[in-house]
Amino acid sequence: MNAVPVSPEAYQLFHEGSIALSQIEDNGIRIDTDYLERSCKEIDARKRELNASLRVDPLYAKWRKVYGERVELGSSEQLGRILFEVEGLSYPEGVERSKKTGKRKMDEKVLASVDHSFVRDWQRWKRAVKMRSTYLETIRQEICEGFIHPIFNLASGGSGDDGKGGAR
Repeated sequence: MNAVPVSPEAYQLFHEGSIALSQIEDNGIRIDTDYLERSCKEIDARKRELNASLRVDPLYAKWRKVYGERVELGSSEQLGRILFEVEGLSYPEGVERSKKTGKRKMDEKVLASVDHSFVRDWQRWKRAVKMRSTYLETIRQEICEGFIHPIFNLASGGSGDDGKGGAR
């Protein structure tokens, strides 16, 4: 392995940065837990409101008729089938087909180009679900006595896919 020459300034920057980050790891980052809880409640209320609105929409009734008990409100594939096959909407320009299945791809980008009130509410509901589960709940799980203690692996060794390690 060829070593890359390191200037004293670069070493000093890395060294001081490592010390600062280790202090952050040790001290943690204070989290306003009251604000976090209020945010969770607001997102939950928004999710319930949007979910109820979606379930009384006539398009959802068609969705239920096609899928019965197997309806997955979070499934963009099911929604795409209802919109484009059952409702007969035209596919947006440039929608690619999957190389594996031959079906047209149905993702958030494709659905974003559909001008339909149900789709707009569905996308708001999906964002609320993601906000709650991916961000707020993850933060909540990591809190220890009002703090989050992050981990910064600046020079983690050869554990990466490329075998070089380092920050990711």
